[in-house]
Amino acid sequence: MIQKRKPCAGFSLIECMIVITIGSILASIFFPIGQKLVLKAKIFADQQKLRQLAMAYRLAFAETSSFPTEKDPLLKALATDGGATDVSLYYSNCSGKKKGKIIDSKDIKSDWVFLGGISTDTLAGTPILHSRGLQEDGSWKAKPDSVYGTDGGLIAFLDGRVEYCSHAKEVLVHYETGKETGKISEAIPSGATWVPIE
Repeated sequence: MIQKRKPCAGFSLIECMIVITIGSILASIFFPIGQKLVLKAKIFADQQKLRQLAMAYRLAFAETSSFPTEKDPLLKALATDGGATDVSLYYSNCSGKKKGKIIDSKDIKSDWVFLGGISTDTLAGTPILHSRGLQEDGSWKAKPDSVYGTDGGLIAFLDGRVEYCSHAKEVLVHYETGKETGKISEAIPSGATWVPIE
């Protein structure tokens, strides 16, 4: 006597392959979107860090009436007069988390570049720090020389604004004429200089 086989209660190979294919297609659509959202969240967190550093900058500036043009005195002024002692403030969320207090400035290679050598009559709309990688023409260098690559960067101003821009001409104005400029050197007063923390 021939026995009939009972049908198996499972998925066929074709059904499994269809489910895997659909899953792969959905993942390829949503993965880049997820990456962009994570980057936007990191940029937002970095904007908050730059706001804190800009506030520390203004506090230190109010105490000293002039701002140093060298790394060690600048970090000391930010830490002691401005209260920016948390090491994580000096690094982007895109470059990994650093923790601790500023003990030795030799250990810090910041993702931000600070403006030194300004005076008490500096205009409120003057950029005072920006993310590493800003070129003279207003564009951004590629990674690893830039925090966010050629996509853009952050610029903080003396009035407390922090802007993310793909090109500096979107947010910079000429220091003397007040007209739009893409050159970072035209947006700062003469005698001021950019101080990288490296």
